[in-house]
Amino acid sequence: MTNSHNPYNPPTASLAPTGQTGNNIMLEEITFKRSLSVWWSFIWRATLFSFVSGAILGAVGGGIVGMVGHPQLGGLVGGVLGWLVSIPVTMWAIYAALKRKHRGFNVVFLRESSNSINKKDS
Repeated sequence: MTNSHNPYNPPTASLAPTGQTGNNIMLEEITFKRSLSVWWSFIWRATLFSFVSGAILGAVGGGIVGMVGHPQLGGLVGGVLGWLVSIPVTMWAIYAALKRKHRGFNVVFLRESSNSINKKDS
């Protein structure tokens, strides 16, 4: 059954016809279950490490602002620093999630050949 028959089925896509092999690589269809595995791998890393690093940096920054005589700005500075540290942490989390093995498959990026790119541009 294809997705066009049932709007409640999750979307699927493929990079190439499934089952093709080359260099011991089997291309698989992107499914909701597989994408959920990658999503979960990202979410738990991003949440845990953003929380821990944000709490540490936020507490240090808020404490420093409080010690220099502006305790009313401690929460604001701590919150901003905590938010800022979450940017590189989530970048690392997506890298780590894409790099690991997920239920027997790896996520890879395939570069299109220069011929197919030139055909699309013309």
